[in-house]
Amino acid sequence: RDKPKYPEESNKKLIARRDTFNELIHTEENYLKDLAVIIGIYKKPLESHYAGLISPHYLKIIFSNVEELFENSLSIYTNFLELELVPEKLQSIGKCFIDNMVGIKNYSEYCINQTSASETLEKAIKINGHVKELLDSNQKLPQCKQLDILSFLIKPFQRICRYSLLIKELLKNIPKNWSDHSKMQLAKKSIDAVVAVANEEQRFSDTIQKMIEVQSNFIWNDDQIVKFSPECKYLYEGAYKELDLKGKHSKGYFFLFDEMIILSKPTKGKYIPKAIIPIENVMLWDIKDGSQKNAKYAFQLVRVDATDKYTICCHGSTEKETYLSAINEAVSERVSLVNINE
Repeated sequence: RDKPKYPEESNKKLIARRDTFNELIHTEENYLKDLAVIIGIYKKPLESHYAGLISPHYLKIIFSNVEELFENSLSIYTNFLELELVPEKLQSIGKCFIDNMVGIKNYSEYCINQTSASETLEKAIKINGHVKELLDSNQKLPQCKQLDILSFLIKPFQRICRYSLLIKELLKNIPKNWSDHSKMQLAKKSIDAVVAVANEEQRFSDTIQKMIEVQSNFIWNDDQIVKFSPECKYLYEGAYKELDLKGKHSKGYFFLFDEMIILSKPTKGKYIPKAIIPIENVMLWDIKDGSQKNAKYAFQLVRVDATDKYTICCHGSTEKETYLSAINEAVSERVSLVNINE
């Protein structure tokens, strides 16, 4: 595909807009190829030549409405190519998105189904060993670029998020007196709404998965119980080393929800719970390197409703900052919510 020839333009914003539009076209072309791999290399053969290898019900869950997304992407890409033939000032990229918005909204259905698709694929592989053989064989095909099927199935979620980013970049560089500016604002609002739904549904799926993981993979005592409210959200998790009063380290792992943090000790693929702390009762104290024996990249997690303290040692400064940021943000939002409700 030849790039259109534009007259020399000194305006940096117009040059940036042009570059972003070219990126939009180029990445749409690559995305179409990725969708073609999902449909042509995986979905269609499993429905015809390899019919029965995976049940039709499972196939519907794994591939969802990917063919609708392909048709939508093809329409958008065709519109982009047509716009290249139009003078820059008359190019209405925003209108292109608005005209295809019905199809773009189909991304919500696909993204909501993402977690179920991964789980169902895993089940299909366990049920029939030949499924893995086929997937491994397909991965070696030139079209697959050594990527596995899950790397392709996540492409639509990545694409809808990228639309949002590229449209934001375009808006920064489209002159406000161009007719496309107002159309692009409308397109951004609509696509951001789709992305928000996709992200929220992804977070909801992640939360359900983590709740199941906590309930099934923890070794609970009879007097221990963890209750999740329907509104509870999973936020983060990570490994750490806990420092005891004798200066010795032991392995630890935490699960952070917006309502609580669960500290545990990993053992043989399971977790032994050490503490379940309501997030509004958490306080963090920084520990400077060298101020305490064996406490490097460390901070202290304190229960404000009790006397319990846990010295958390991280694997580096970046990890420490990430953990502190995630927990502090959860505490801040939870305390604000509690204060409002009171």
